Amino acid sequence: MTFEEVFKKIEKQKDKYLISNLLSELENVEPNYVYLDKLLKLATHRTSVVKWRALSLLSNFHSENLENFYLDLLKSKIDNLTIAKCVQGLSINGTERSVELLIEILKKSRDGHVRGNIIPTLRSIYLRNNLSTLCKDRLFNIIGNNYPFFNGYWTDIKKSKKVISSNWKDFALTQLKNNTLNILFELNADIDIQLNIEKMKTHFIRYVNVTVIYKHYVSSFSQYYTPREFYLSENRLFDSILDKTREMRADNYTHQIIDLIDLELLPKLNERINVVEYLKTAHYAEFESQQMKIFDKLYGTNWDFVLSDQLTNSIDIFENNLDKNKYIDFVLQMWRTLGKETFIIKNYLEERKNRG
Repeated sequence: MTFEEVFKKIEKQKDKYLISNLLSELENVEPNYVYLDKLLKLATHRTSVVKWRALSLLSNFHSENLENFYLDLLKSKIDNLTIAKCVQGLSINGTERSVELLIEILKKSRDGHVRGNIIPTLRSIYLRNNLSTLCKDRLFNIIGNNYPFFNGYWTDIKKSKKVISSNWKDFALTQLKNNTLNILFELNADIDIQLNIEKMKTHFIRYVNVTVIYKHYVSSFSQYYTPREFYLSENRLFDSILDKTREMRADNYTHQIIDLIDLELLPKLNERINVVEYLKTAHYAEFESQQMKIFDKLYGTNWDFVLSDQLTNSIDIFENNLDKNKYIDFVLQMWRTLGKETFIIKNYLEERKNRG
């Protein structure tokens, strides 16, 4: 359905659920700015179900007027879902003016959905704007590094112990004996590695994480889309690899955790690093002949939905590849075959083809 068709029906409707369902028909349709004012009005509707759906649709629009709208709404007394949707809208509409308020909300909010949207939105604002040095420093202080690597906020990179690669096991053993692990070391000039454990209930291990951070990776974006942050990681749910006990503390499994990282997780990540390096220059014909093997090593799956999403968000690895357009056409075809191609994805990938 088109915006014109939907809004003609909405004008004849009073049922809030039918209005919401009609708006949902437009979520994968390219924005029609003729209807922006009408959508803004619906985004402040007294009925939450209409307001939330309108805000979801509004987050697809890119307009200078929208930042003020979202900031004014965020400064008023609103529910967490409305806050999260405003934050999503600022992802492509926010400027430096939005950063301070978003950081303030991040510090105060305990809602996982709200907090989970703020970090990607701050990253998008960082990529899309020429921020002042003061603003950049504020962001780097929040995320804990100046690569910048925004996912580092969630992995607590700010608290990482910086060590040299040859000594990581010694430092890991010392930390694990104290029931913790958070180490950062340089693999080479382009890559850092973070080792950490994610806990639950303060003491017990949930995940063992090893993350590859590309320190100089430059991410692209389009008018409507900012890809997710590119990095590689291996994660193991603790009780799926070691004996499940009632006290899954790191200090009870020091050597097992070090061996897991050294003998399984790091080697797997090294293989994936090599695949990424190979794809940067590989001729498309070479890739085509062994794509299943490549996908299995890089993503651990051959499921088209996962592959199309992952390849879209890492499409910049092909930026200097002579066959870049062939790779992009391959990803676009995957989305079409799945029947899940959206105007946002198509616009972004087509723009990547035309660049340069």
